[in-house]
Amino acid sequence: MSEGKGNKKRKPATKRRRTNWWRARAWHRWTGAILTIPLLWMAVSGLLLNNSERLGLDRASARSGWVLKRYGLVPAGKAEGVTVGTRNIAGWDGMLFLDETLLEESGDLVGAVGVAGDLVVGTGEALYVYGPEGTLADVLDELSLPAMPVKRIGTKPDGALVVDAGGSTWLADGDFLEFIATGVDDVTWSEVAEVDSGRLEGALAEGAGIPWSRVVLDLHSGNLFGKSGRFLVDVTAIGLIVMTFFGIKLLFKGMR
Repeated sequence: MSEGKGNKKRKPATKRRRTNWWRARAWHRWTGAILTIPLLWMAVSGLLLNNSERLGLDRASARSGWVLKRYGLVPAGKAEGVTVGTRNIAGWDGMLFLDETLLEESGDLVGAVGVAGDLVVGTGEALYVYGPEGTLADVLDELSLPAMPVKRIGTKPDGALVVDAGGSTWLADGDFLEFIATGVDDVTWSEVAEVDSGRLEGALAEGAGIPWSRVVLDLHSGNLFGKSGRFLVDVTAIGLIVMTFFGIKLLFKGMR
């Protein structure tokens, strides 16, 4: 009688062990399914990192506008520009572009005009004079201008340069050496307008780039996507630990 009772007591324990085994197996299976894509992402990026020198990732640069934005190399503000004849001048977050080529000069664009075959680009702090070939010929700053800051620039009917600066309007001579006060009645002012910044991203990409090895490393760690990317990597690591725990548990249960 006692032996029969002992067998009856062991049956529920066996049933519970089987239930726990199936539960652990389900957890292991679903955790693995959820982590498939993140783990594949980390595995592929890890392989690329280990072979980055052989693949030349440290010598090649990523110049995509999307990648440059992730690293803060593309301004977030709006680009503004003006057309003078066949020349396109643009300003974007303090950077200046001439015909979609990034210039070394900088400043907030207020306008651009053609004067005697030259191109005068105005910013709040200086005027830049470019020759017909696009080379910088002269710089008019606070030492050369009659007042600061520059608000706008324009031309008279005869093509002479007019500068609105320091609350007054000034007429420049042909060599930009002297400025005299003038009226505004017959001045044609240059007006900047918003332009497509996508055209300028190509110019930025030519002068800047991120090594692919750095991009892959930041993909692997999640840094490329900021806090959300790092959070996903942390969740993946925790999930992998959980999956390993249930895998070991299933292994030992299967050996019993």
